[in-house]
Amino acid sequence: EAARRAVGAATVSGAGGTYQTVDNYRQPGYYNSLAIDAAGLAHIAYGTQRIAEDSELRYTQWQSGNGWDSEPVSNAGAVGDPVSLALSASNVPHITYGENGLRYAVKNGAVWNIQLVDAQARGNASLALDGLGRPHIAYYAAAGWEVRYAAWDGTAWDISTLAVGGENAGVALALDQYGYAHVAYGNHTGRGLYYATNVPEPATLSLLALGGLAVIRKRRRSGVPSQ
Repeated sequence: EAARRAVGAATVSGAGGTYQTVDNYRQPGYYNSLAIDAAGLAHIAYGTQRIAEDSELRYTQWQSGNGWDSEPVSNAGAVGDPVSLALSASNVPHITYGENGLRYAVKNGAVWNIQLVDAQARGNASLALDGLGRPHIAYYAAAGWEVRYAAWDGTAWDISTLAVGGENAGVALALDQYGYAHVAYGNHTGRGLYYATNVPEPATLSLLALGGLAVIRKRRRSGVPSQ
């Protein structure tokens, strides 16, 4: 079928190395996110076209000897920034992306299970998986450009507000070996780069930038993402 196919790996050599055509279906290449598995093989999540009603989220992986195997994740339209890809220990792809809010997709066999994480989300996001393969997401929300952190606890999304006034600058999330979250984000209002973590301290969550403190508000959203 046209929407799912292995694209021939036409490798072109240049002065800086080699490059390949990965996909050419519906003008792909927007909001790309790349992950490398334990075997050194590439996986990419990406969007097609900026026209909202025609946009599509796609996923591809390199299969040795067979080229790139590309498939649609969501073709509901209005798919866009942010796209963030993470692989589990067994190479199951997990993707967050924008589609009328922040959505989370995980592949279960041949099916993509998709759920809405936060309808107020807008702009950049960053995804990471903990040691149990559970998703954690740092992102912006349109309400006051809040910087929010969502963690799946096995039953529901636990969502915290880290700060207000980020104005959709960059955001990055990493989890340490104990599963604690570390978030770096920009705040145009405060004109600075900020760092937040939930590593236990006297406060539940501390903002470690310019002596500021994060404002915490928690909410829960149920729904079960398949692992």
